Amino acid sequence: GGIDIEKATNGQDADAPTGPYIPVGGAVTWTYVVGNTGQVTATNVTVTDNIAGVTPIYVSGDVGNDGQLVPGEVWTFQATGVAVAGQYSNIGTVQGTAPDSETVTAQDPSHYFGFTAAIEIVKTPDQTLVPPGTTVTYSYTVRNSGNAPLTNIAVTDDRCAPVAAVLNGSGNVGDTNGDGALDLTEAWQFTCSAVITVDTTNVATVTGRDPNGGTVTDQDDAFVDVRTSGIDIVKVASSSWVTRGTTVIYTYTVTNIGDDPLHQLNLVDDKCSPVTYVDGDVNDDNVLDLTEVWRYHCAAVITVETINVATVTALDSFNQTVTDQDNAIVRINEIYIPIVVVPPPPPVECPPPEGCPLDVDHLKGIAVHTARDLLYVTSRDNDQLAVVDVYSATVISKVATGDQPWGVVVNEATGRVYVSNYGSGDVWVYDVDTLAVVAKIPVGVNPALMEILPDQDTVFVVVRDGSRVAVIQGLTLVDDIASGGSGPYGIAADPVNLRIFVSHRDSRHLAEIRQINGAWRAHSTTVLP
Repeated sequence: GGIDIEKATNGQDADAPTGPYIPVGGAVTWTYVVGNTGQVTATNVTVTDNIAGVTPIYVSGDVGNDGQLVPGEVWTFQATGVAVAGQYSNIGTVQGTAPDSETVTAQDPSHYFGFTAAIEIVKTPDQTLVPPGTTVTYSYTVRNSGNAPLTNIAVTDDRCAPVAAVLNGSGNVGDTNGDGALDLTEAWQFTCSAVITVDTTNVATVTGRDPNGGTVTDQDDAFVDVRTSGIDIVKVASSSWVTRGTTVIYTYTVTNIGDDPLHQLNLVDDKCSPVTYVDGDVNDDNVLDLTEVWRYHCAAVITVETINVATVTALDSFNQTVTDQDNAIVRINEIYIPIVVVPPPPPVECPPPEGCPLDVDHLKGIAVHTARDLLYVTSRDNDQLAVVDVYSATVISKVATGDQPWGVVVNEATGRVYVSNYGSGDVWVYDVDTLAVVAKIPVGVNPALMEILPDQDTVFVVVRDGSRVAVIQGLTLVDDIASGGSGPYGIAADPVNLRIFVSHRDSRHLAEIRQINGAWRAHSTTVLP
């Protein structure tokens, strides 16, 4: 007699690999079709599989349900399982007994491939830091990160088109065997170019088909930083109208108006030198960062009307030069004095020692507003600030102060008058036009004399108690520092070199105060003999 078995996997007679592609974890059904090819009936028919756990079960075909496989009958068995990764093979075996007790048997193999479909894309720009308008070329590398070939590979980019394959003949340069499928060992190449004008993050997407027609996909992005470079300079003269021979101090403020740090900064003035750096490089790295403001000074003696131009240059990250200019005009006050012959006035009846007194008591501090020809005088006993006309020597206005006013300074640029109040321990700030109090700033016990660096809008107050110096910028107390000795008394300002000197009555120290790393400190002290 004869017996035959035909084994199929998921309906496919896969005697040879690879057989059907089945996703890992997917259902597998093995079908075993058993037939009697002889002339006699076979009994004791069994079907087994060589893989443990794969157990064929009878389904149909035994017409009389008598357990006898008669000639012409076809019995069907099935077994099920779950697909595992990679190439899989198992063998179905049928065995029966002929009437003469002879054992008859047959075998049939079957195969499948358990696949995991995955794809990967890596996107790389040829430049990641560029100026606006740069053409950036993106490279895309696509690999098969699964275990089965992929087809219909396509790459798109949301900010660049078209994405083109890098070809070798008619196929992708990475398709080494030219079969049109992305195999496990291959790396396919694509490219795209775009003009970039702003910071750009774009996303590349790759798609492909697995052996069963399912879609696989992956994405990768890339960032290109577009740097716009720019620099700005503002030049201001300490005075725009001067008499001949006056020393004018120019202040230059340089800022970064782009979004790219600048280096190798250079500043020149066509009619003033040397231009000296003052401060602003917060981290001392010689790079003009986006948040920094660098300041420079230059002093020149003005004898004629002068228009001078400051030019600043620097290099950006691409070693391209950025530049800006600003000018300032300083004019000469031409004073014409008419000669008028008049009879001499009668003598003033206020000879020494009485002099010509003002209508205030115990005068202390005095300051001059040069543009308005006004004096500001403090009266300690009257707790008043008196405004005196220079030419007529008369008090034209009075305003209340704190307790026991002492020192007084004027900032003509900001239109403010500062008065230190010895008894109340504060500084009052007045508007020069209205004499309204715009601020009251506590500074400590017994503030006395004051000085000012007008260009920096900074006032320095000698605070007797504790031997301190209070530093006021604008309307804000920004520092309270040691005066550099004991018993501070006198104070003087050097506006050209931006420093303050303080003399000390008790310790006989003479201290120099200047900015060190952005903070005001007693820089050096000298003990007078």
